[in-house]
Amino acid sequence: MAWLHQSPRNFVIASSIMVAMQDEHKDETMVRAVRGVAYGVTGAYVGAILFFITVGIIEGGEMLWTRGSLSDLFLFSLAGIFLLSWWIVPLGVFFGVYYYPRLSQWPRKAAVIRGILLGAVLGLLTAVFFALLSRHSAPRPTIQLSFAFLPVYCAGWCGGYSWLRAKRV
Repeated sequence: MAWLHQSPRNFVIASSIMVAMQDEHKDETMVRAVRGVAYGVTGAYVGAILFFITVGIIEGGEMLWTRGSLSDLFLFSLAGIFLLSWWIVPLGVFFGVYYYPRLSQWPRKAAVIRGILLGAVLGLLTAVFFALLSRHSAPRPTIQLSFAFLPVYCAGWCGGYSWLRAKRV
């Protein structure tokens, strides 16, 4: 590092390299965060569609959509994503920035187990938030079903994500 103090030009060059390296690290972190949000929103949207289908099958009564208005299924699912976006987006950032880099360091079995456990806990918390936000608008059986469906679905989604991203040993 003695060359660094020999001339101001060397100091400027070294400083520029350090700043560029920091910017590259910030860009990589931002890409991982956006990727995590995209995976989170995609998983939540697919889960919302499957949840509404499951509710329609189990309750067997009047569904929120009909075959003639199948677009309502997709619109109601999208509305659910907007309703819980304050929870889904930060979780996506967490998975992209914190969890994703660690997956490549873990053996696949350990990563999958951690993903399943984390997904089940997050699914249970999501069911609690869903119950709190929709207690006046959703029927009681639908809220009860969310406590069974969401932890299982989220465990499967996070376990699958972990399986795909884990170190292959």
